[in-house]
Amino acid sequence: MEKVRYMWNGIKVDGQLYKVWYSFSIHSYENDNDPHITMYSTSYANRFPEEVHELFTVKNDTDSMTDYFDKDRIRLDRHHPEWERVAEAYIKQEIHRVKMNTRRGLAPDKHDFEIEVFKANYATRLKVTS
Repeated sequence: MEKVRYMWNGIKVDGQLYKVWYSFSIHSYENDNDPHITMYSTSYANRFPEEVHELFTVKNDTDSMTDYFDKDRIRLDRHHPEWERVAEAYIKQEIHRVKMNTRRGLAPDKHDFEIEVFKANYATRLKVTS
């Protein structure tokens, strides 16, 4: 059994859920055509465990000397070995968001189309978009 699992609402390590939300972007500061997913922790106090630090570079700019507190965040590009598993969690998050908006009676938006585009173009590490 895998020690680290990616859920629509977080990263599960040994049965404990560390809540995150996923963000996908094609644009970055390094390269305008560099697709990446960022995982943002939803808690200041609940830091990612060592198992997550072994898989990713976790960034946290907390500086308690100046009373600046930051949440953990992880950014990965399509070349990362965990890309496909994280991309699957991102898709599940977006499907959940569409379902919740539909239940709330909100007008459908462009998310359905965006999910399909993401699946077709970015869900695997091997696909190259034109």
